Amino acid sequence: MLTLFKINDYNIDGVNAKSAAMIKLVKQLKKERIPIDGIGVQGHLILGQLPTDIRENLQAFADVGVDVAITELDIRMDLPVTPAKLEQQRKDYQYVVASCKAVKRCVGVTIWDWTDKVSFRHDS
Repeated sequence: MLTLFKINDYNIDGVNAKSAAMIKLVKQLKKERIPIDGIGVQGHLILGQLPTDIRENLQAFADVGVDVAITELDIRMDLPVTPAKLEQQRKDYQYVVASCKAVKRCVGVTIWDWTDKVSFRHDS
């Protein structure tokens, strides 16, 4: 049976101090021969405020020798919903998926849910 060891965390979607620390951790685990196969990048994002360096960040994880996936993807918007907000949300989802597709070791995108009925966010 194949066992995969992955880390799944939030606020590591763009290049930042936390994603740099995660890369450092993965390198250290590999150096110590502790199995690590992948990183899950929780995509709890805000409409129109996506990191512009998502693809570069996903590639940085891949470059340290692990698969990467975007997990729990949701792009929240302030209510009320408008056609313009829905169009921006469509573009944002498209950007995130395209960023994953551009990285060979990005193995998938999983969305949070189809609606906000089960969201952890009850204020938007």
